[in-house]
Amino acid sequence: MVRSGRVTVARSGETHDCLIINMSTMDAKLLFKVDVIVPDEFNLLVINKIYTRDAVVKWRKGKVVGVYFTSGPVRSHTEK
Repeated sequence: MVRSGRVTVARSGETHDCLIINMSTMDAKLLFKVDVIVPDEFNLLVINKIYTRDAVVKWRKGKVVGVYFTSGPVRSHTEK
C-alpha cells in the first residue's frame, strides 16, 4: 500500500513530501518527486495514519531512500 509521507528535519525545520512505497514495522522505502538531500536522521510523518516515526537512512538511490525506524509510532497532533 502506498501512503503519503512528510519528512521533517529537526535542526532546520524544513519538510519534504514523499510517497511511502513500502513500509514494515521496522523500515520503509520512500520515493521523492524531486531529487532532495535528506539528512541521515529525520522524522517521518505518515499522513493518512497521523503518526510519526524517527528514521535513519540505510541507503539512497536517486529519488528513492531506504530507512529504518528508531522509534515506534507516535500519534501526531499537528496533522488533521
